[in-house]
Amino acid sequence: MREKGSMTMKKLTLYLIMLLMLAMPGVVYAGEMTLEDCIQTGLDNNLTLKQSKSKVVESQDRLRATRSSYLPNFSFDATYIRTEPISEFTVPGSSEPVKIGSENNYQYRTRLTQLIKSFGRVENAIAIASDGVDLARLDESKFTNDLVLQIKNDFYGVLLAGSLLDLAKTQEASVTRHLEVARQKYEAGTAAKFDVTRSEVSLASAQEDTILAGNAVDLSKAGFLNTMGISISTDISLKAPEMTCRWEGTEDECFLLAQKHRPELLIAQKNIDMARLTVNLEKSQLHPNLALDTSYTWANQTALSQPSQWNAAVNLNVPIYDGGKTPSRSSAAEQLLCQAELGRLDLERLVRLDIKQAVLNIHAAEKRIATAEKNLVQADEALKIGEVRYESGLGTIIELNDVQISYTQAGVSYATAVFALQKAIAQLEYAVGLNIEEINKASGTKIPDAACPPVK
Repeated sequence: MREKGSMTMKKLTLYLIMLLMLAMPGVVYAGEMTLEDCIQTGLDNNLTLKQSKSKVVESQDRLRATRSSYLPNFSFDATYIRTEPISEFTVPGSSEPVKIGSENNYQYRTRLTQLIKSFGRVENAIAIASDGVDLARLDESKFTNDLVLQIKNDFYGVLLAGSLLDLAKTQEASVTRHLEVARQKYEAGTAAKFDVTRSEVSLASAQEDTILAGNAVDLSKAGFLNTMGISISTDISLKAPEMTCRWEGTEDECFLLAQKHRPELLIAQKNIDMARLTVNLEKSQLHPNLALDTSYTWANQTALSQPSQWNAAVNLNVPIYDGGKTPSRSSAAEQLLCQAELGRLDLERLVRLDIKQAVLNIHAAEKRIATAEKNLVQADEALKIGEVRYESGLGTIIELNDVQISYTQAGVSYATAVFALQKAIAQLEYAVGLNIEEINKASGTKIPDAACPPVK
């Protein structure tokens, strides 16, 4: 009975553990994941991106705090003072002494202050804080753009590794058939022992290629899962997207789009705007400041004081000389503005280079696909002919091995070219800050309906 109870508890514990695993986010992903699913998963799980979002909220709070400088400030004070002894005097003709003060003193005061005019000081500070919010959002966009590119590259890397594994398995199966044919011919006395030995060597090599290709798949998946922020032991299946054959447009069109959408360029421009505002802010430190200060005080009445009083004042503060601090800080701010402008010019050159490299890679990949596809068709035909020639005794095992190797190499070249195109398109999307559909639409290019043929 105890053994049965123990087994029941073990089963129940195992069942609960399985339920917990299913309930944990990021552990089980049912069905095939599309590229969009992977991107969304990576964005949801990335901790650095969450930090960027938190920085946006922080900058918004700082903006509200800066804007509060133009809002009224209201305060209330309450004071109790016990005083002993109390001075007193006697009025002629009176027997009772008159106390000058009181042992127990109470005072309540309300105060209202309102900034009337800061002559640019607060205005520039608010503008800088507002740009700080925009800058935090752009930093978030920049990191998102970086992460999406990494996810796309890893996604296509996993698909490429899977295609190469399929090719390796196909090669192993084909070489296995060749070995069977060689053995049959050897047993029938129509082939030499060399054919069998050569086929066995080819099979061992093909098996090694399959092992290496399988390991490459596991490594690429582990890296991809880490990029998405989920457990590297998670089992996922990826769905290959339709692959656009070509992109049409000009580098100048892409650069104009990048100026409006590339986060790094927008950040550089925002830094220039903030630097200009900082120059104005530093110069405004010598500007006057005008404020209203009002208060109302209630206290216990004594012989020499009234129970309540109020006052109002308008304060004008005019800085005259601060030891040269403001001119020095203004000059330093102008240098920062110059640095920001030079930084944007340098960044524009880098963005142009990114676009140039992406466009060149796209064009090269498109040419490679066209060439590799023809080569793959010819290699497939050559392999079929080689198999027929060897089985009929017209060809040699060396000839058959050669055409088999050529077919495998053609398949590898084709698969590599197809995914190189996708990575190049992802590189262009990153360089511009838009996806390929948006780039084509903005540049007036029609998206081609045809899709690249699948990897064979």
